[in-house]
Amino acid sequence: MLNNGWICLNSYCHHKIMIIYTIIIPHKNIPVLLQRCLDSIPRRDDVQIIVVDDNSDLTQVDFENFPGLHDPYVEVIFDKNENSRKGAGYARNVGLERVEGKWIIFADADDFFTPEFPDLINEYRDTDYDIVFFMTRSVYSEDIDRITNRDYNNIRINSFLKKPSLMTEKQIRYGICEPWGKMIRASLIIDNNIRFEESSVANDFRFSLEIGHVAKTICAEKEPLYIVTHRDNSLSSQDLSYQIIRARMHIFNRAQTFFKQNNLPVTRQHFSYTMMWLLRKKTVWFFRICGTLIKEDKKNVLNIIDSFRIIPKMVKEKLNVKNHIPDSEKKK
Repeated sequence: MLNNGWICLNSYCHHKIMIIYTIIIPHKNIPVLLQRCLDSIPRRDDVQIIVVDDNSDLTQVDFENFPGLHDPYVEVIFDKNENSRKGAGYARNVGLERVEGKWIIFADADDFFTPEFPDLINEYRDTDYDIVFFMTRSVYSEDIDRITNRDYNNIRINSFLKKPSLMTEKQIRYGICEPWGKMIRASLIIDNNIRFEESSVANDFRFSLEIGHVAKTICAEKEPLYIVTHRDNSLSSQDLSYQIIRARMHIFNRAQTFFKQNNLPVTRQHFSYTMMWLLRKKTVWFFRICGTLIKEDKKNVLNIIDSFRIIPKMVKEKLNVKNHIPDSEKKK
């Protein structure tokens, strides 16, 4: 099927049973890891799996044997936008156009789900919550027996589970800024027209803030649903160019404005931490980016000033993360 510049190869449509869960996976140039992710998902008639390829390179991907292409439970969408790379955010938005499920679950192609995944989604199938936040595990992609410390969101979830309060609830509503590790009610996204930013970096930041803000009720689950992996050659692990830093700062600045407009004094650390890093390590970039932000809107100078006011709180949270022992490690 050809539609809006992309081709969808879909053999799932003959299943007429009601879809309950839609899993959306953006992909670019890592077919082996994508297959690992797909292998962790149960093939069930109530689960819709959508893979959106973001202009993968012909030299790195065998499109005739693309993961999921010949799987009747997987819809594969090949993006045909040849003008510019729009990143994972664009790919996720394409996937959102084809959602059939009551619940939406996001995954990155280099991550995968836990063995407990089928039981966990069954447990929350008929819940009235708008978002369910799950614990995660974190491992090295090349050696999944090696534990990493990328399960930092578990600190916020643990705090909420141990001592539910308005503050700990805000910390997971607005502080967990990745789309994975969550079950999100589809109507929450569709009815509020929430979409990802079409950026190569931090495309999920504003999306996560908005769903956390409009959700009427949320809950958290202590059992891990999802396994986050670390790769040395992933975008988050590479040296950051000026263009990448500038793109991040524009997104974080808009998020900073969002917090202020909605009177939310929490989780502004992304903007503040990057500003501090720029001032210490890339002073010229710091002034260039500040100038760009102020040129766009003079009110942005207030965000820049505010970013330095919360340094003590930011340092305290960083120390807590540094001293954090992953849950999987505690059991050893």
